This record gives sequence, C-alpha cells and structure tokens, in this order.
Amino acid sequence: MRYQIADIPLESFGGIYSLVDEKGKRYIGSSKDIRTRVQSHQAHINIFLRDGADGFINPRIEEAITLGIKFRCEVLARFYCDLTDREKREIERVFIKKYGGIDSTYNILPIVHKE
Repeated sequence: MRYQIADIPLESFGGIYSLVDEKGKRYIGSSKDIRTRVQSHQAHINIFLRDGADGFINPRIEEAITLGIKFRCEVLARFYCDLTDREKREIERVFIKKYGGIDSTYNILPIVHKE
C-alpha cells in the first residue's frame, strides 16, 4: 500500500510548507515548488516502506512513519516574488522557531546559510 501525504497543493508555487502529523507536530521546509517537494517526500517515504532504507528521509519522520503516523501538507507562507536561498531559509527559521524549534518539530538541524 502506498503512503499518501494528505492535502498536497494542486498547483505549483514556492513558499514555506509544513508536514503536520495527527497531533500537530510539524516538519517545516521551504521550496520554490511546494507541490513537487512534498511529492518527493512522499516518494522517499514509499521507498523507505518498500525497501527499509532510503537515506533521504529525516530520521524523526522515519520513526513516525514506522509507528503509523500520518502526515498532511499545510502551506504556511506563499512566495509571490523570487527570494534568495538565504531569504527563504531565514523565513523557514522563523516558522521553526514559531512552532517550538528543533526540539519540538521533526526538523533535525538548525538552518545553516550557505554562502
């Protein structure tokens, strides 16, 4: 049976998204195309479920999936202009902090700017 992330956007656009579990715990990410990015998460989850390993799944999400936890996609912010990677990451950092930081989300690393 294929794993489905609920509420994947029907159209493509950039922004900040969240994969939210049934209890409200979140993974927060940013992408220039949220729809494609969340579909990529879903594909890697299905590879993990089929093969038992993937290497692209966050270990916290991997554990949740193993426990049968379901996720849905929620768009937190939509980008209406081109932003630099640094600007996107800074907005992402604000949302991670808003939802409790690294210790309270599925995010595993603080966001590091690539110069």
